[in-house]
Formats: sequence, structure tokens, C-alpha cells
Amino acid sequence: MKLLSTILFVSAALISNVAQAKVDSQFIMSNQVSLDSSLYQQIGVDLNHIKNNRSINNYMLKALAPNLNATLDPLSSYQTYLPHTTEAPISRFERSVIAAYMDRPDDSTLAKFLGVSHYERAFTGTNSTQSQGQRIKHRILAQYFLQRAKTIDTHGNPILNFLINTNQAAMDNFFSRGNHLDTAENNPGHQYYFETFNYHEENRYLALDKLFTELAVNPNNAMTNTLLNTANFWMGGEAGYDDPTMLYNYVWSSFFSIRSMALAQERELAWKANPAIPRFRLASITGGLSVPSRRWLAQLVHDNQAVAALDTEHEQWRLLQRAFHAFTVGNTLFKEDFPTAFAAWTDGFAHCNEAPNSRTCGDAPRFSFNGLGFVLGYVDMLAKAGDLNTARFLLNYKYAPFLRYNDWTLGRPAWEHREQNLEAISALYRNNDPSDDPSPFFLAKKKWGADTQTCSVCHQAQARVWTDAEKANVSLPDPSVATINNWPAVSTNWFGGVKN
Repeated sequence: MKLLSTILFVSAALISNVAQAKVDSQFIMSNQVSLDSSLYQQIGVDLNHIKNNRSINNYMLKALAPNLNATLDPLSSYQTYLPHTTEAPISRFERSVIAAYMDRPDDSTLAKFLGVSHYERAFTGTNSTQSQGQRIKHRILAQYFLQRAKTIDTHGNPILNFLINTNQAAMDNFFSRGNHLDTAENNPGHQYYFETFNYHEENRYLALDKLFTELAVNPNNAMTNTLLNTANFWMGGEAGYDDPTMLYNYVWSSFFSIRSMALAQERELAWKANPAIPRFRLASITGGLSVPSRRWLAQLVHDNQAVAALDTEHEQWRLLQRAFHAFTVGNTLFKEDFPTAFAAWTDGFAHCNEAPNSRTCGDAPRFSFNGLGFVLGYVDMLAKAGDLNTARFLLNYKYAPFLRYNDWTLGRPAWEHREQNLEAISALYRNNDPSDDPSPFFLAKKKWGADTQTCSVCHQAQARVWTDAEKANVSLPDPSVATINNWPAVSTNWFGGVKN
């Protein structure tokens, strides 16, 4: 099958109600992509389906999602403010197609359309590491949407199978290169990401591209794969309420989360054979950084079997590192299984008492406000449980000098909101009407899928100042969690479905 060499733009003629619009960057998938119309036809994409899709048309016309704040009680609609001053460099047309798919994730035509568009883009660019990094981005997205189309359309399609197989072969070839035991953690892409995540959120999309470029240098560096997971988990979780590009972030996060666990396990096995090879210091938290993204993808397509399997896997990881997974389990299950969420958060405090030097249990330059975040997250738990006396007591922790409350510019408004409204917040949680429940501190409401976990309020340094010596002192895991030994089985594939 030969790809067309002629660049074919998706014109406004495909979009009803905007026929007079000029063909520009808003109406194409990318300024650099060749859209091979014959390939779309061969795979069974009806372009009229794209042309007449209501979600696409509405998004192209800038139709806005309902304003939650206009209909909900101010306490119910309150969310922690998080800065997000840049936007993913994706055209409005592409956003509209993603949004349409998110509206109907069982639509095989939209899945095929997105899959083919990314499949074609994986053939553009040069042999530079930057271009290779961009191509693998598209290959991962192509594989996700093509696999989704195959899952939805069970009749079988030889062209679809061909694209899946050839794309997977290209991905396997890409990841066959490089040293699996590469221990580097301070490469240029790593440094740029840490600076962005802790100080300059406005550079998040640049940081992501630099990590993909770093991946092209060595596709099997454990830190690069882990940061590609965490960067996308952060960016997807803090995307706007109706920003469909969060789907791309969660797909990338899910893909790299499974790779990061595998690479961490390889390092542990190598360390056991040769202690001169260091274990991957983030190994014990790779599970908690993996389950939420896969679970979000599974929930988006209503795969309850996968969700249940992931909850079981998550609990196994929680028992290995209870402090860190208090966050991931507690936030994931806050609305769906509150008793388990509450028990996990409580047990996280117990773990910190047992292992006070655990990275999760204190503040450091890469997580400046762990302590206050841990406390305020528990205040929400206690409010929902009806234990207002303990919640009020914990709110006094803002007076502890070592927690640096006055430097917590993002967290203070949320803290004071709870101080001023704790009884009313608790009443909303406990009125047997989930529709008006307030958002807990670490969760953000989304138009599609489950509410998402957020990161910036603890990881951004805000007004806190760290010395260069403090920044250079990278925290190591507590010895009690440094070695996994019995690694939990991965229950789903990176698409979010139960493994066969």
C-alpha cells in the first residue's frame, strides 16, 4: 500500500455550517500531514460521517460545554485553582474529532479516522532524534485508536489488521534499541522536565517534546519512560474541563506506565545479580503511577471488568508502598468506594509513622508541599466521613512553621475555603445526593470520563525557595520499599482492556 505523496488538506467542506470558511490550520489535522483519502476509504471511513457529525460541527463553531458554575451550589462547584497558561499545539479540527470520539467512544468510524491520521503522521519528518520522538508519539496514538476500532468493529477488516501489525512492528523496532539498564537520571530532557514540573508549568508541552526526543536517544532508559508517564498523567489530569486533548495524554501515560514498570523490574533483577547496578529508585511507586491512567481509559469505554481488575492490582501496589499509594488509591476511589479510599489515606499516615524518611512523608524540592497536601486531602476524607472535630484539628497544621504554609500560594485558598465552610461541605457530602458533592482537593471535574487527579499544588515550588544544594540532593526510597521482590501482575494492556 503506497501512501500518497501529495499533501491533502481536510477542507472546511467537510464541516457543515462553515462552508465559507477558508482552508487554514484550524481545519486540518496538522500543517505537515498528508491525509491519504484512499487509505481512509480502504479502512472503511465514511467521510460523510465526519462531515455530518454534530459534535465535530459544534466544536468547530466553538460551542461551549455547559458551565458547571452556573448550575451548581458554589460549594459544590468549587475546585482547586491550578495554573495552565498554555495549550496543546493541536488544530481545532483535530480537537473536534477527538471530542466527537470522546462523546461516542464506541464509534468505529471516528476511531479509524483518528488511527489512520496518526498512522500517516508517523511517516513524516527526518531521521533526527527530534523527528523520531515525534513519530513514536503518533505511532502510540495510531495503535490505540486502531485497536479501539478493532474492538468495536468485530466483523474483521484486513486493512485494519494490516495497519495494526505494521505499526506494531515499527514500534517494536523502535524500542529494540538502547540499553535496558541505562541508569541515567539527569539527561537534558529530564532536567528540563523537572524544572517545568516544579517551577515553569507554562513550558509543559515543550517539556513533553523534549522527553520524546530523549526517548529517541535511548528508548529503554527507565527514567525517561517513567517521566513520560508522569508528565502525561499530570497534563491530562490538569487539562481543562472540556479539553479533549487529555485523551492523548492518558493514552501516552498508559503506554509508558507499563513500560516503566517493566524496566524497573529489569533493573531490580539486574541488581540482584550484580549489586553494582543500582535499582530504579522510583520502582515502588510505578504501580500507583500506572493504574490511574489505564483505569481512566477503561472507564471511558465502560469496561467494568478492566476497572475491577485494576482496582485489585492497585491494592497490591498499595500494600508495597502505603504512603504514596494513599494518594493514588484514595483519590481514585474517593467517589466510587469511599470506605476503601478513607482506609488507604489513614493507612498512609500510619506508614509515615513507621518510615518517617519515606519520600512521600516529607517535603523536598521536587514535591514542595507533600505535608500540607497530605493533610488537606485527609480533611476532605474526614468531612465526608462526618468527623469534623478531627478535620478542624488538622486545619491547625497551617501554623506548623516547617510546613511553610505562607509559601503555599496555590493551596492556601483551598485550605481557607474548607476552614470557612467545613460544616456545609460535610453536609453536602452526607445528604445522600452525589450530584452536589464538592470536588475533593486533588480531583478535577471533567466532561468526559472520571474526574482526574492533579499534581501541581504539591509539586510546584510556588513561593518556597530551595537552595542549589537542596535541589541537587535527590531523595532515595526508604529501605523498606526499595526492593519490590513480588511484583504485582499487570492486569490490563495499555489500551485499558483486561489482558487475555
